[in-house]
Amino acid sequence: MTQQEPLAIVAARLAAYLPPGADEAECTIPVDEINGWLAAADAPPLPAAAQEQAWWDGLHRRRDYPALPNARWRVERIDWDGAGITFGWADARGDATDG
Repeated sequence: MTQQEPLAIVAARLAAYLPPGADEAECTIPVDEINGWLAAADAPPLPAAAQEQAWWDGLHRRRDYPALPNARWRVERIDWDGAGITFGWADARGDATDG
């Protein structure tokens, strides 16, 4: 399984945490819950590399909201053995630094 496949599964599940009409949102999901999402999709659990911010860099490149082409998720904080992974969402329209 490529790194993009678990990111796609996580991104799809994060949609439920996005309030309608929000410009920004944040949620913290326990690692065990994320691994449950992956297991439900017949995917392996998060690798140890997912404890590092760099593993999640591909998340912000996903374009899962066609109506909002500049909106995307990113990882804000990783507390692997505690609260979980904190995801932030923003509609970055006009963000010239986004690639």
